[in-house]
Amino acid sequence: MGSYTAKQIEEISQEFESIPSMKSELLNWNKIFVSDNSEKYLYQGYFRRLNLMSHSIKKIFQICPLDTEDLNEDQRSDTTVFLQAFIINLYGAMDNLAHVINFEKKLNLPNHKVGLTKKYVDLRGSLSSEFVKNLKVLEQSDWFSYLIEYRDTLAHRIPLYIPPYLVPKSDVTRFMELRQRLDELQGDDDSPEILRIERQLMDIGNFVPVISHDVKETRFNVYFHVQLISDLRTILKISEWVREEIANA
Repeated sequence: MGSYTAKQIEEISQEFESIPSMKSELLNWNKIFVSDNSEKYLYQGYFRRLNLMSHSIKKIFQICPLDTEDLNEDQRSDTTVFLQAFIINLYGAMDNLAHVINFEKKLNLPNHKVGLTKKYVDLRGSLSSEFVKNLKVLEQSDWFSYLIEYRDTLAHRIPLYIPPYLVPKSDVTRFMELRQRLDELQGDDDSPEILRIERQLMDIGNFVPVISHDVKETRFNVYFHVQLISDLRTILKISEWVREEIANA
């Protein structure tokens, strides 16, 4: 049995199919910029990243469909690669949009002071009250916290990871006993008991389409199909807010 119900699969599939196209986003940005640097950060930065994110999410849904009950090692590695590409470019796309604001508003802020999270007080101070209110809503939803945690650990600490299976709490003790016995048998590759225990371990655990990193450090274990759709919609919404902001600059 998969991780999603039939109704959930239908709803997630509809959300996936309704994501706006790259072409429609390009048309939304049909304007003349004050600064050539704004155009560079938008088209060579934001749109390149958006293209990679769109490609990554499509590949993830192909390799790991919503009704998936298991992934082999290659499939799990491929899905992880595209998830990591998505997350790192999601963070970068947000920064690219912040640079567009910096150049269009002629703020002349150095790179280390350009960003949309609350620590970038100089750029935040230049924004309209409506834009700041929208960003605060994202902060209250923990979206920025989730993105910063996942991006920072991916770039600097523990890479993102899809567990091969998760163990129900009721089976943890049995699972640990089998793991201990398996460890004791290491080095005895001819033992038929190794294969039997490995099969038992797989039977106890269930594949769940979640992504994490360090299990002791993370605050957010997320179902990645749903999260990626939400993330893509969020960056498109931020793009809309930026367009409105610089139109009134």
